[in-house]
Amino acid sequence: MNVWGSSTVSLALLVGLCAFIPGRSTEAAPPGAAVFDFAGPVNTQGVPAPWELKVKSGEAQVAIVEDMQTKALHLPCRDASFAVEREAHAEVQRTPVLTWLWKAVRLP
Repeated sequence: MNVWGSSTVSLALLVGLCAFIPGRSTEAAPPGAAVFDFAGPVNTQGVPAPWELKVKSGEAQVAIVEDMQTKALHLPCRDASFAVEREAHAEVQRTPVLTWLWKAVRLP
């Protein structure tokens, strides 16, 4: 596979503290950028499609909330290890940088 060509990547949000992981608003994205948000229908675990919950240990808590005028993923975490993941297709020559926003709502 060409490292600099089109590729499939797995995006994962790994959680260790209580945090919001906001989806990026399409209004703020530059032209041609891939945008991965949390606007899909929510399953019984609180995870929006096409994202998937992978629990390593403990109990995952996931909820969609409004924050900074966009949908955000609220991930309170206590004695748990989990990830929220999705497959993404990106042309890394056109968009070589991955950015996201997050906010800790309570520090340990």
